[in-house]
Amino acid sequence: MKLNSFAKLLLHKKHAQPICWLDDATLIYYWLGRFFSFNVETKNNNVVGAIKLNFKEKMLSICSFTRRLFRLYIFSPVYNKTKQEILFSFNGYFCSYNLKTKEFTREQKLNHGARRLLSNCLCKNNDVYYGEYPTKNDNTDVCIFKRDDNKEHTVVFRFKPGDIRHVHHISEYRDDLFCFTGDENSETNILRFANKNFTDKPDYLLSGSQNYRACISTFNNGFLYYLTDNPYFENGLFAYNLKSHSVEHIFNVEGSVIYGLQSNGSLYFSTCVEYNLCKDEKNNNVVIKIDGENGGIRDNQSVLYCFDINSNQLKVLAKTKKDFLSIKYFGFGTFMFTCNESSKYLAVFSHALKRNETLFIFDTQER
Repeated sequence: MKLNSFAKLLLHKKHAQPICWLDDATLIYYWLGRFFSFNVETKNNNVVGAIKLNFKEKMLSICSFTRRLFRLYIFSPVYNKTKQEILFSFNGYFCSYNLKTKEFTREQKLNHGARRLLSNCLCKNNDVYYGEYPTKNDNTDVCIFKRDDNKEHTVVFRFKPGDIRHVHHISEYRDDLFCFTGDENSETNILRFANKNFTDKPDYLLSGSQNYRACISTFNNGFLYYLTDNPYFENGLFAYNLKSHSVEHIFNVEGSVIYGLQSNGSLYFSTCVEYNLCKDEKNNNVVIKIDGENGGIRDNQSVLYCFDINSNQLKVLAKTKKDFLSIKYFGFGTFMFTCNESSKYLAVFSHALKRNETLFIFDTQER
């Protein structure tokens, strides 16, 4: 791993997927069905809970190859601090785990063959919104769900069949809900449900271009910042002015962005090691061979970035190369993040990279 000097790498820990911070120094991480509490400063490490894996999940979780092949990780976690409840997707289900009561529930089976969600949005009133992320095209509608305090899941909005492929990201700003969809140009939108009103047609803020295909966003001073997830062209950070409805391209980044975290006035995010694609005459994806060595991989390393929103500065925190396993079957190489912030530390998890399945903790305090 190549490091930049502005943040100090404190430690790394194999086989520990960071989930959330209980406080500025106490991290909850997950591994093989168990949740652990780890204090960065005292190094205390304790089991604090477990999710019930079925026999097949236990067997497939033993080996790194099958863990990756069947995506047996926690995805899209959010942490409700008031209830001490972690909400996440796992192996085809929306799940919850309460750290206080030790209760684990597979609340809702995901449709369209989906094994995970890309986004859960925990709102100020404790409602959670999430959009479906199909893995098969079954020619049915893709929906946005609401999960309430009583663990009830209801459809609040349906996209017509063929309108979109996936819901990539959902975020709350003030009283509005923003939704990001993909994948192809005609399916790519940034939508706003004003006051979380799902009975009227949403506002289509941006539509019809890979420059609007995004999985990560944040808001600051009346601007919506988003990072693109575009396998065809250069990716970048864009700022959408919510008043003037204008879009500004801030800078390019070296690859698609799926995961990120806003923390301490900065936006942390990582690029993906993925194929470089183009369209053939039948509109099918074709891998472009860049050179004979990388087999069509756009950039054979994941870059961990920090963007200071106020100073408009972009910094590189770390770079790590992809491991030797297939992208198609074993996943894009990237870093994954916690769902909330610590004022002192940044915890990331290397996925499908060299030093795979490793927790890295950085000290991000200014000296």
